[in-house]
Amino acid sequence: MSGHIEGTRSPDGRLYKGNTGTAWIALRSGAPVIPCGLVGTKRVHPAGAKRLCVARFEAHFGTPMTFPEHSGGESDRRTRRAVTNRITQEISALSGQEYVDTYAATVKSRAASAAGPQGG
Repeated sequence: MSGHIEGTRSPDGRLYKGNTGTAWIALRSGAPVIPCGLVGTKRVHPAGAKRLCVARFEAHFGTPMTFPEHSGGESDRRTRRAVTNRITQEISALSGQEYVDTYAATVKSRAASAAGPQGG
């Protein structure tokens, strides 16, 4: 299973709270989640760049994760959140990223509001 658990790019390189879609799919299907921590991606797609750059980065793959103790729990938002948090913890360990318990989209929205209207 692949996916970007945060739902958007991190505005500052830290790992933000994940969306629960990956957990829902894993719980619903029983498929394992293979966590992946990426290191050095800022060189590939620097902030504000319109194009990707040719650069090396590292992909660290973890042990496949299954959640049989939560089988049938895909409808419960607390269960999805718990599974998502476990996946996010593993990604943090693999990538070395600091975890922030808020959504990246929220941080981006606050930053845009603080910047005020552009142009004009």
